[in-house]
Amino acid sequence: MKLKRKLLLYTALLITGILILAAGTPAFCGEVWSGIKWWPVKTSNWYLPEGQTYSAKGKVVGRIAPMLLGPKEEEYVKLEKAKKPWKIGVLIPHLKDPYWVTANWALADEAKRLGINLWFKSAGGYTEVNTQLQQLEALHTMGMDGMVLASVHSSALCKVVKELASKGAKIVTAGIDSQCNDIVSNVIAPYIANGRRLAEWLDKQTKGQKEVKVAWFPGPSGPSWPIDSLTGFKEYMKEIGRLDTQVKIVAVKWGDSGKNIQLNLIENVLQARPDIDYIIGLAPAADAAVQALAERGLEGKIKILASYVTQPVHAQIKAGKVADASIEHQVELFRIALNQIVKVIEGATPGKDIPFQIATPLGDLTPENVDQSVYEQLFGPKDWQPVFRVKP
Repeated sequence: MKLKRKLLLYTALLITGILILAAGTPAFCGEVWSGIKWWPVKTSNWYLPEGQTYSAKGKVVGRIAPMLLGPKEEEYVKLEKAKKPWKIGVLIPHLKDPYWVTANWALADEAKRLGINLWFKSAGGYTEVNTQLQQLEALHTMGMDGMVLASVHSSALCKVVKELASKGAKIVTAGIDSQCNDIVSNVIAPYIANGRRLAEWLDKQTKGQKEVKVAWFPGPSGPSWPIDSLTGFKEYMKEIGRLDTQVKIVAVKWGDSGKNIQLNLIENVLQARPDIDYIIGLAPAADAAVQALAERGLEGKIKILASYVTQPVHAQIKAGKVADASIEHQVELFRIALNQIVKVIEGATPGKDIPFQIATPLGDLTPENVDQSVYEQLFGPKDWQPVFRVKP
């Protein structure tokens, strides 16, 4: 097994070298910071008790570890510039969903502002646990000063994270909640609160209705955020006494975040339940639902809600075809994660000098307020193409 693992690691390193050589000097390396300001932003922050190190013991996915103190509502303090051109590795699940393209831009742009080096790795999908494990080990072997990890699974990488931390690796988890003990910070969007917000919106829209039939398309079953969205939605509806009495979830379909996969799931549900009132799901599901409803002449009869907003969903909201989407401020989220890892590298103590856990604020985007949004602040440039290497 050790030999096999070594072979996989060497293969990953070889592929890394090939990609870097093939990339040459990516277009973004020669550009300056965009100048798009993401601050000030208020975040919900949690800290460590005096003299204690972080432990995820008793932590439930999507919720805060019991030992952490907070939340404190504070304005996040950004770095003006990094002290050195640090080497930072970034691992993301994939680039199939525009959400992660936005994350790529936010991290690349913030790296230019801070004056640091970035190496990006995309695992290729939420099922690619082994690929991301190899990428994590490969980046550490390349001598990264720190890493930002958007894990394909909340706990599957924890053993390797612990092993690398014992060798001095500093890892901030971002975008997807982590069950790992050996991280230095966790920066996420509050997806349980997100699900509750969607439920509150739907409750207001359906007051007085005796029956509301909902089909849910949370996303992949591996990471925590799809489960959290659905959990938060159910929690809120149960608290107000409408779950299973007036608001009935008639279908829950899990699947990868690719639009075509979501479209197939939605088509299957519509075939069996054309009587549903709402489709709620991750952004690619909301985008796919517009197409599926149009093909069946169901536009306007079934409303669509998205658990987060992407470029295609933004366009569908402007067209009045998606009724509501959550803004989780993913641009700010990933910029903050990069600031966190640089602060730790430069000597800040997580949980004391800086927050250990950070949650970005939530908002909502509707046809009524979409024209007030600034596209570039939500997603970055419209012509952005993902990069895998950023130089100061």
